[in-house]
Amino acid sequence: MGKSSVVSVKILGDAKNLKAALADSEQGVQAFATKAGGAMVAVGAAIAAASLAVGGALLKIGTDFQGMEATIIRGTGASGAALEDLLESTKDVMAEVPQSGAVVAAAIADVNTFFGLTGDQLEDTTKLFLDFARVGDVEVAKSMKNVRGMM
Repeated sequence: MGKSSVVSVKILGDAKNLKAALADSEQGVQAFATKAGGAMVAVGAAIAAASLAVGGALLKIGTDFQGMEATIIRGTGASGAALEDLLESTKDVMAEVPQSGAVVAAAIADVNTFFGLTGDQLEDTTKLFLDFARVGDVEVAKSMKNVRGMM
């Protein structure tokens, strides 16, 4: 192996511009880091707020669903598979009418009890009564009782 040696090279010239550019770059990076840190705090706060809102909405949906289930149980006495079918019908009808889940659940329970309907017949008849009640500005249960009385 050969010998190694160190060579020093001196660069002559004015490095003031280079030093100024490096100083400006350093200040720019620090300013960016400061602003980005503040922005990240704001983004973190926004994410936390959105998470709380979503969590609150999911809690409300869960509570609403429990209320609908209780309404159907009270109105029909259903349990097990029959209850699951009625809950599924409630969700299907809710997707097609503007009324609240509580109103739809009560209507499903009433139509099921008054007319003994299930499945598609239950859903179609419930939608008709809900539409009639909305347009006629009457209570769903009262209109069903009147129809059943006439039958």
